[in-house]
Amino acid sequence: MPSTHSFSDLYQQITNDLIHRIESGKLICWQPWKSVVEPDGTRINQPVNFVTKRPYTGVNVYLLGGTPFRLPYFLTFNQVKRLGATVRKGAKSLPVIYWELLDHRKEDKKIPFLRQYLVFNVEDTTVPVEAHPAPLPSPLPVATRLPAADATIAGMPDAPPIEHAAGLGCFYRPFSDVVSMEPLTGFESPEFYYGVLFHELIHATGHPRRLNRQEKNGAPRRFGTKSYGVEELTAELGAAYLCQRVGIANERLIQYQAGYLQNWLEALRNDKRLFFDAARNAQKAADCIIGRSHAEASSTTSVRQAA
Repeated sequence: MPSTHSFSDLYQQITNDLIHRIESGKLICWQPWKSVVEPDGTRINQPVNFVTKRPYTGVNVYLLGGTPFRLPYFLTFNQVKRLGATVRKGAKSLPVIYWELLDHRKEDKKIPFLRQYLVFNVEDTTVPVEAHPAPLPSPLPVATRLPAADATIAGMPDAPPIEHAAGLGCFYRPFSDVVSMEPLTGFESPEFYYGVLFHELIHATGHPRRLNRQEKNGAPRRFGTKSYGVEELTAELGAAYLCQRVGIANERLIQYQAGYLQNWLEALRNDKRLFFDAARNAQKAADCIIGRSHAEASSTTSVRQAA
C-alpha cells in the first residue's frame, strides 16, 4: 500500500537520502555494468518494474539508481507475493514516488497529492530471473564515434545547430540557439564528448521554441539563484540519463558526473524541492531529445503504473 507522508516530510526524507548518495559519490542513473540482457536479447539500462517492464521515471530513476544491486528490476511486496515468491530476510525496501489526483471535497476538481510506494530489488527476493548482467563495454578508442549516441542526437526534433571549434569551449547560446562544442579529438575519450554534448543539448531544450524553461521576465539566469541551480542540475541529470540510455560506459565519466552533482550539495540542503524540480525537468528534456512528448512518456511510463 502507498504511504501517506506529508509533502514536507516526503520531500525532506528523499532529499536527505539523495544528499547522502551524492556525498558518497554514488548518485548516477544506472551504471552501465548494471544493465541486463534478457532471454529475447532485449537490453535494459535503467530501473524497471519486473512485472510490467515499465521504466521508472523522474526522480525515481535516481532513487533506484546508484544502489548496490546488479539487476535493475524492482517489485512491490504484493507483486512478489503474487509471483509465489518471498522477500529475503533483512531486505530493505526502496521508495518510489508518484502524484495521485484526488477529488477535492468542496470543489469539483482534482488536486495532486504526493504518494510513496516501497519496492524491493529482485535480488532481495526469491523471484527467479533469467536475465543476466551485460559485460562492461570496453572504453572507446579516441576519436571513435558512438552510433547509438549519434542516432539519438540526429533524431532530436527541431534540434539546434551544433558547431565545432577548437579552443572555444563547450556551451549553449540561448540567444542564437546554437550549441558550441570542442571537436571530438579534443576530449580524453568519446564518452566524455557525448556526456558534455548531451549536457548542452539538455540546456537547449529550455529554448522557448521547445520546452520554454526560461525566466518569466526573459532575463538570463544569474549564478547562485535557485533557477540557475535547477537548470544546471537538470542538464547534468538529463545528460546522465541519456548516457545510460545509449550505453555509454566510462568510469571517469561516471565519477565526473557524480562530482559535478556534489557542487550543488549546499543548494540541495537549503531547498528540499530542488532535486525534484530538476529531475522532472530532466525527464521532460530527455523525452524531448529522443522525440517523445512528455504526455506520451507519462502515459506509458507513469510511476503509478510502474509501481
